[in-house]
Amino acid sequence: MNKVLFEQFQKTNKYNEISDNLRKGSGFLVQGINEEGIAYLACNLLETTSSKILILSSNEMKSRKYEELIKTYTNEVDRLQPKEFLLYNVDALSKDVEFKRASVLYKILHSKKSITTASINSIITRVMPKDRFKESIIELKYGKSYDLNDLRSNLVKLKYERVDSVEGVGQFSVRGGIIDVFSPSQTNPFRIEFFDDEVDSIRLVDLRTQRSIKNLKSAKIIPCSDLIFKKDEIKKVLSEIDKNYHQRLDKIQNASNSKVVEKKLNSLYNSYQDKLMGGVGIENAELLVPFIKENFVSVLDYYDENFIVLIDEPERIFEELRTLNESFQFKYSELFEKGEIFSNQSDIYLKDKDIISKIS
Repeated sequence: MNKVLFEQFQKTNKYNEISDNLRKGSGFLVQGINEEGIAYLACNLLETTSSKILILSSNEMKSRKYEELIKTYTNEVDRLQPKEFLLYNVDALSKDVEFKRASVLYKILHSKKSITTASINSIITRVMPKDRFKESIIELKYGKSYDLNDLRSNLVKLKYERVDSVEGVGQFSVRGGIIDVFSPSQTNPFRIEFFDDEVDSIRLVDLRTQRSIKNLKSAKIIPCSDLIFKKDEIKKVLSEIDKNYHQRLDKIQNASNSKVVEKKLNSLYNSYQDKLMGGVGIENAELLVPFIKENFVSVLDYYDENFIVLIDEPERIFEELRTLNESFQFKYSELFEKGEIFSNQSDIYLKDKDIISKIS
């Protein structure tokens, strides 16, 4: 950071007025300021306050621009990307965004100071509560003993994929007493060697050369997703799906296209039953959240109460929020009529009032 420029700006009346408002817990309106100015303001606030900062914008292009601008001053910035979301279940979906979102949530929870940029589309879906995220983190320490079977089982629960040899994020491999794990929070995989059930060494390794980069005393392995379900939640989802399914069958009895819709509903119902009861889960896990939405929260809940949110053009943000909801409802209605989605799944996005309430 350019300390001289920052110090000069922080002595201005305008900056002191903003700082005073923040200390009092008051909001403030700044007019006639562009993206460069907001990024600069955020970096100054990061230096002079003990708060974490969220810059919320109307679209992903702006969010990306803020990230780039802030990187000219500090590396303490991350961008929360919107989910690659489809309104129907799929057999395969890219997990890169899921990994990055999990990494950003981890940093929001554990960093003392940070700036996160996000579009409204990035915070419109629900995530698991922050306490569950924290509890899901696996920490392995040098010299401590662990049950290897439990460790392998827990990695699968956190949505890690078991492979013969780790090649990317979200994978783990087991070779005798050696476990390689590539956590989304790291740029290199961990290699944990066990002597019997005791951790004998923990290293970061170069994925390409397989050579050790650094010896560590501990390793924190975070979830590979912002959605991890408990067993009782899956049971509740299955129960709600069963209820939805039979209620819909009753309603379409006299419809002209009842046979076609019934066939698709049967296929959808059986797919959920087979995958969830078999412990496989579904790729597009957001589709399960509406059945138990009271158990999940907003990304904004991951912040402490004293965090700072800089809202770039609020009118455009909430206009985009309405557009996203309208577009979603249109697609949902189309699929619902065909029997390709359940009634509860109309409530995947957070409502305008919920997001406004969280920001307030």
